[in-house]
Amino acid sequence: MRVWESPFRSPRVAAVLAGALGVLIFLNSLANGFAFDDNPIIRDNEAIRSLQDIPEALVAPYWPGEHGQSLALWRPVVTGLYGLEWAFWDGIPVGFHLLNVLLHGGVTALVVLLLAELMPVRYAKQEEGESYAAVLR
Repeated sequence: MRVWESPFRSPRVAAVLAGALGVLIFLNSLANGFAFDDNPIIRDNEAIRSLQDIPEALVAPYWPGEHGQSLALWRPVVTGLYGLEWAFWDGIPVGFHLLNVLLHGGVTALVVLLLAELMPVRYAKQEEGESYAAVLR
């Protein structure tokens, strides 16, 4: 008879806890400003400052200026998201960091759910002396 059932047996609970932990770990980034490549790609990028300019920015290289032409990187989803964030947060770094932290937590939770689907908890339990192949049967 089991007296207590571990909440970690539920993939949903594990996903929520992992996502929350992912958010908690990176909350300290909210106090930071833009750093390194954030400066040319977000802070100094005039192409993402206006919602009217976002369609043109989506077809432009990820890195603005000459450097972007030579690298030939194209990241329209990220560029569009930065443009929408700029319109919402008006260039305040805490807003950009907050969305990134929340997205990180969400993706972490989704990875846990995916892994639970690919390898259910019952396969993770192995009795002493039992081979891994026996667990998979």
